[in-house]
Amino acid sequence: MKISRETADVLRKALVYFVMIFLVTVFQTSFLAVIEPFGAVPDLVLLFSVGAGYFCGSLVGGIFGVAAGAMAYTMGGLGATLMPLFYCAVGAFVGFLVEKFLAGKFTAWMLYVVAAAAVKGGFSLASIIFMSGDVQFFAAVWRTVILEFVGTLVLGAIAYIPIKKLSKFLK
Repeated sequence: MKISRETADVLRKALVYFVMIFLVTVFQTSFLAVIEPFGAVPDLVLLFSVGAGYFCGSLVGGIFGVAAGAMAYTMGGLGATLMPLFYCAVGAFVGFLVEKFLAGKFTAWMLYVVAAAAVKGGFSLASIIFMSGDVQFFAAVWRTVILEFVGTLVLGAIAYIPIKKLSKFLK
């Protein structure tokens, strides 16, 4: 049985997506979780979801975001969560904004990373508050949310060129 060229392209792209998502989530859930730069784990999956939308468009950003989010939270042992839908929305929305409004180079990239990391910080704070009934608001913000936000921004600045280069394989 001969596989058509279109089917081979779809299979190749699916393999590339799987390998890239697997490597990103392994790095996120193992290496970054162990070293915890800035005292919290920066969100590499968020950065790659933003990158897929920024460099490849809203469709690729949405697909990559939901797949990477699902794999990251499965590998991280957190079980069922709505975060894959958040990553999907981030990737798709960034892709939409790049196509319609603001595209550019590093400054536009960092603007999207800041916005996505801020929204993710809100989700992290809500998760902390809802998962542990007795939490001190300012301690949670200072010890977790701000450190995760700063770590994600720094990693986003460092990873701009590698994410740009790797995103060409997602097109």
